[in-house]
Amino acid sequence: MYGLKPQSINTFCFQWAGMIALALLAYNAKASGVSALDQLIKQLNQFDQLHLRYEQVTLGDSTDSTSGEFFLQRPAQFKLLPDDDGAVVLSDGRTLWTQDDLLAQVTAQPLDAVSTFSPARLMLMSLSEMDAAFEVQFSGDDEFSFLLTPRDERELIRNVGIVFEAQVPVQITLVSRANQSVRVDLTVISVNQTISNDTFIVEIGDGVDFVDYR
Repeated sequence: MYGLKPQSINTFCFQWAGMIALALLAYNAKASGVSALDQLIKQLNQFDQLHLRYEQVTLGDSTDSTSGEFFLQRPAQFKLLPDDDGAVVLSDGRTLWTQDDLLAQVTAQPLDAVSTFSPARLMLMSLSEMDAAFEVQFSGDDEFSFLLTPRDERELIRNVGIVFEAQVPVQITLVSRANQSVRVDLTVISVNQTISNDTFIVEIGDGVDFVDYR
């Protein structure tokens, strides 16, 4: 399907070697009886800083898509920066901020206002938090694909799927009880490289309406 230039053959071989190594690790995890929950948390703990491109597609009566950049830094900082004029959402580690330039408005909320099903929240969960919120299973025979089912049956989300490649998440899918779905495709820009602290700061300019729900 893809043509290989002669000079890229070695790179191609190394990529396959990496994939084989990951497959062996997955087999070892399964053979040793590691639980899906433990394996998921192990995958999530591979990174402390993450910079991704995202494309979110909502599937239902009509298809809608958005894209942008996503920054994450443990223990509790993240930023969602859309390509369009959508609101910027970020956590400075203590407060959840929403900056809407079109409305000239900034809102502040407690950090626990972040939805359990937010990709940022999912990636920052501890083992105990994940276990309290979800039943975690492997998806099929793939030790790097996970299916999360909310323990609270009243949740509107039926399940969440998370797929990893090269130890970072590359796709998150949410399926509602009405069988509508949202798929978030992730492309890695950097892993475990320093992210400026300025990334997680909101500046409230003159004339901006500030709404504080804390």
